Amino acid sequence: MSGKGKEGNKAQVKVARDCDANAETGDKAIADHIVSIANLSMQTEKERDASLKGFAEQLLTSVTILSVAYLTPLQLVLDVENGLGESWPRIVGFVYLALIVPLVLAMVLALASIDLHGEELLSSPVEQFNYFNDACEKLNLEEEKITCLGTAKSYCEALNNEYEALERKHERMIRLLKKASKLVIFSVSIAVLGIVALFISIL
Repeated sequence: MSGKGKEGNKAQVKVARDCDANAETGDKAIADHIVSIANLSMQTEKERDASLKGFAEQLLTSVTILSVAYLTPLQLVLDVENGLGESWPRIVGFVYLALIVPLVLAMVLALASIDLHGEELLSSPVEQFNYFNDACEKLNLEEEKITCLGTAKSYCEALNNEYEALERKHERMIRLLKKASKLVIFSVSIAVLGIVALFISIL
């Protein structure tokens, strides 16, 4: 073979290697981007989880404060008969039921929203190792190359169960906390109307 032919073959091999290297570099960049997006998605859901739990705790605190605020002046309210005689305690009792019952229901819903029963967590380290090891053995049996994109896919699949579990949990929390918030608002509205009616009757 002439010198020019050998040089041509070497050039072709070099170009092929450069193309493979560029392809691997491109795949690695894409894989790194995919992994960073997966981590960002998980971090967002975890921050959302902390935010919803914080809101539930604030709601429980509000229920406690309102309960104390409602019950403290109860005796004073009962002492104001407004000329209604024996009917007045029954009226006060009815109003207080309309105030307290929504708060109790709101408290139950808020507690239920932060219940951790049934929450799925990320698999244990051993289970993660077995998962990735099985995936590698499968590729080896099929004589396929382990690529950066394949590794990124396996990583995302490993996180997927926990992500979906958190998402379902947060949807449930939002539904319960919305109902609890509406009950608290209803209770406060009844309290405001009751105070206005009491002052009008006194005047």
